[in-house]
Amino acid sequence: MYNFYMDCVGGAPADLVKCSENVMWKAGADVKAVEECVKESFVTYDRDGYESDNKYLEEDLKKLDLLVLHAIQQSRSTRLSTVEI
Repeated sequence: MYNFYMDCVGGAPADLVKCSENVMWKAGADVKAVEECVKESFVTYDRDGYESDNKYLEEDLKKLDLLVLHAIQQSRSTRLSTVEI
């Protein structure tokens, strides 16, 4: 976990990993579970292993889109019914 905590910023990458793991451990988090979750939540696209597109955030965005669409439809429906009265 890179830069899990602001106090870890400023060191070498290896130090940042150890610092972040230490902060998670002190907070009572399961370090391996957090790392696995982060690893599994991204889609890898190229041969160099660059990661992009968080799958969980993408699912949340789809849900948000549906909620916004529903709110817009409700708003239009409410405006139309008041105009007809």
